[in-house]
Amino acid sequence: MWNFIDESFYLEDGVLGMAVGVHQKSKVLYYQPLASKSIYAMHTSSLMDPFSENLNVMSVLQKESQSAGLIADGMGRLFYSQASQTDVQEWTPQISRHRSIANDPKRLQFVSDFSIDKQGTLWLVSNKFHKYFNCNFSHNSTNMMVLRIPRAANALYVST
Repeated sequence: MWNFIDESFYLEDGVLGMAVGVHQKSKVLYYQPLASKSIYAMHTSSLMDPFSENLNVMSVLQKESQSAGLIADGMGRLFYSQASQTDVQEWTPQISRHRSIANDPKRLQFVSDFSIDKQGTLWLVSNKFHKYFNCNFSHNSTNMMVLRIPRAANALYVST
């Protein structure tokens, strides 16, 4: 169940967020199912072998809420949103640091995508998907926004 400030709904779906990053000094593919509160990882080397039967999927992070967008920067930090907390989180797996870098119940309701530019600015798309899903969004209000968090990420790796 997705819980927002003023409403909730059920949505079962597959993998929505994916990012390539570093976990325990290895290159990994992070992913998260939309209907889950977990972020999973698998070594990218196992994806290169089409005959591999064991992908060694690891559950690497338990979140407080479901989320959609996901991105990793050049330092191996992972950025994601938490729908119920209406925030953006930064997780640094190498040192087990986890923190909220932005929180705004009005503007961060459903962060569906992230990007990082060459200056390390974290760009994100936020919308009111829950209102659209429940058929109660207003045509007279802002239903989607492109937002930025300057210098939040390391610009060595630009991922979209």
